[in-house]
Amino acid sequence: MGKGILNRGTQVHQSKKVYTRLKVGKLYNCEDRMSGGHFGHFQNKLKEQVESMREEIRLNKPKFSEDTLELLEYIQFIMERTVDLMDEADWLFSGDITEESFVEGASDKRRKLLKGRPDGN
Repeated sequence: MGKGILNRGTQVHQSKKVYTRLKVGKLYNCEDRMSGGHFGHFQNKLKEQVESMREEIRLNKPKFSEDTLELLEYIQFIMERTVDLMDEADWLFSGDITEESFVEGASDKRRKLLKGRPDGN
């Protein structure tokens, strides 16, 4: 039997997230490193809290009224949009996207926030 590590197969990424904005360009102070980081990846912790809140709303324990659930869902929505906007600023400050791409992305996120709906319509 040969030496070495056995092949454990290939893990396939299961994310369904679609990325459509491709105007990415390194601007300054950029080395081969993890993307972003200007905010110390704080928004990742906020993303975890959004997912936790989504599950708490789904379970509705203790039983909250429809009015309370509606307000909680709105707060969750604001938290999600905050993460989206923080990502855009993070990528710009870290030199991961161009200013043009930032303006396009942040404007789209702002439009969705002002409309008050996740789909922006």
